[in-house]
Amino acid sequence: HVRAHTEWNTRNIADWLTPGSRPGSTHDDTSWHNDWQLRDAADLVRCCTQGFPLRYEADRERAVEAENGATCQQMPDITAKELAKEVGADRIAGPYTAPPLKGFRTTPRGLKEEPTKYRPITMGNMPIGDSVNDGIPKLSHIQLARAKDIDRHIRACHEATSEVWMAKADIKQAYRTMPVRPEDWHLQGIKWDNHYYIDKRMSFGC
Repeated sequence: HVRAHTEWNTRNIADWLTPGSRPGSTHDDTSWHNDWQLRDAADLVRCCTQGFPLRYEADRERAVEAENGATCQQMPDITAKELAKEVGADRIAGPYTAPPLKGFRTTPRGLKEEPTKYRPITMGNMPIGDSVNDGIPKLSHIQLARAKDIDRHIRACHEATSEVWMAKADIKQAYRTMPVRPEDWHLQGIKWDNHYYIDKRMSFGC
């Protein structure tokens, strides 16, 4: 149960879930504000248990309500069905009759048509100029795994052990298995049919 913001300090809850400094940190900090980078497996474990930070650095006190996308409004039955499915799976909290947290921001929702279904997406870039994405610093570069990097690791493993094992897994709805850090829940708002919800997981279409 998520209490109203006047009764619940989300930062304290977030810190309590996984106490202590960031693994490998030289500072006595329990916040990710000064260092957003995941550097090793310990960081990943902490995020998987405590929640991934959204790296949001804009105004956290101002509430914003944004209108849902046209696809949701044109297909209200599908939108309501998909929302109820997520609430039933405990990935979305609600409904609430009023914004449940201080500085609550509702992000527009949309539906993406796929061959056999419609996938709910979060339009994190809306409203333009005042979106959650606008409050997240842009990375100077993004480093992705390259084929030659994988080849190099395979050769190194083979030289060291004379064996190389590889496995591949396709995780269904992978984003929806990734929790969001509770102190960022007020940035994960949904409004539908005059009720408010909190999306507690990473969203498709971020």
